[in-house]
Amino acid sequence: MFSYVGRLYQYRDLCWHLALSDLRARFRRTRLGAVWAILNPLMLTAIFTVVMSQVFKQSVREYSVYFLASYILWDYFQSSILLGANSLLVAEGYKKQANVPVLVFVIRSNIHAFVIFLLGLFGYCVFAAIMRPDVISWTWLLGIPIAFCVTLLVLPIAIISAIWNLKVRDYQMAINHVLTIVWYLSPVFILRETFNAEGLKQFTALNPVASFCDMFRSVMIYEQLPDPRHYLVVGTWAAIFWLAAFWVIRKEEKNIVFYY
Repeated sequence: MFSYVGRLYQYRDLCWHLALSDLRARFRRTRLGAVWAILNPLMLTAIFTVVMSQVFKQSVREYSVYFLASYILWDYFQSSILLGANSLLVAEGYKKQANVPVLVFVIRSNIHAFVIFLLGLFGYCVFAAIMRPDVISWTWLLGIPIAFCVTLLVLPIAIISAIWNLKVRDYQMAINHVLTIVWYLSPVFILRETFNAEGLKQFTALNPVASFCDMFRSVMIYEQLPDPRHYLVVGTWAAIFWLAAFWVIRKEEKNIVFYY
């Protein structure tokens, strides 16, 4: 493992260069550029708020802040997995020319998604300060550390997705459906109280997406420190996925070039 980390360090400049290249390509030839990373969550928030604030009988101010806080973190989680799943496919030229570690390309995708998250977080802070200035708190400083906790969870999933998507091209379709199911079974746009109902409560207690959404909303809306139980849930799932990711890397990395 230490040897592998050493190889990753050797390719740090390549990883950073590729991530910056992805970001430039994402906003190339657009008038607003990176501002779209702020506007997209805000526009989606407006759409959901118009409908769901009526469904849940909440004020526009309360629901819009609730949704946006949840969505920017969910979008980081989802984008990291989807970009990670394609990371080896778009790296064919590099893998055929040099034995670059798989993690370089997955981390490249994660940096891309994390920068978009930071822009979305900036948009949230401005939006929340306008809509609900009462939620402004020093606990906002904990938003980034919580996002890093999500990174520890999402990176191994992205590694597994990258390799399996290269081996079995149906994986891309399947992971999209899985993420859609998780979206509906997690308190992202649905109020958290709904998931306390009998039958959902037990599942939600083990759902890492519910846990990191609760953690993030605790510091960004409710001015509270996250419940330690949520760290345990996210940490346990992260450990499981990392063990699986190391096993997949050890088993498949030498064969990756033959999957192109």
